[in-house]
Amino acid sequence: MISAAVLGCAAAVAFALFAHGTVLTLLLGATFQFFALLVNTTLAAWSPELYPTRVRALGTSVVNGIGNVSGAVMPLLAVPVFATGGIAAVFTLLAAMYVVLAASATFAPETRGRSLEEITEPGMAPAG
Repeated sequence: MISAAVLGCAAAVAFALFAHGTVLTLLLGATFQFFALLVNTTLAAWSPELYPTRVRALGTSVVNGIGNVSGAVMPLLAVPVFATGGIAAVFTLLAAMYVVLAASATFAPETRGRSLEEITEPGMAPAG
């Protein structure tokens, strides 16, 4: 997740700085879109692993809800940002969002190669 977020940030910055002309706009836009989709699908698969079984659905729903709210608010925020700073400012804002994601992901437990039972905190495991 951290790697995808950092690469998404780099793609957003590259788009903001170098997307002049049709070829670079298409190439850098496709690169940014690739990492955006990578982050979204990784979050969908990874977020359920972060929560104990008894709150897994709630935790995953909160993560998805934050994404939905961001998707609703971002266009409203992007218009004034675009009006004041142009497309570079919009992609700089997106890059900042990827930095926040990467920083947040550093606090999540490592789930790779571990069962859900191992990830569940002691005392949170279901009885029996």
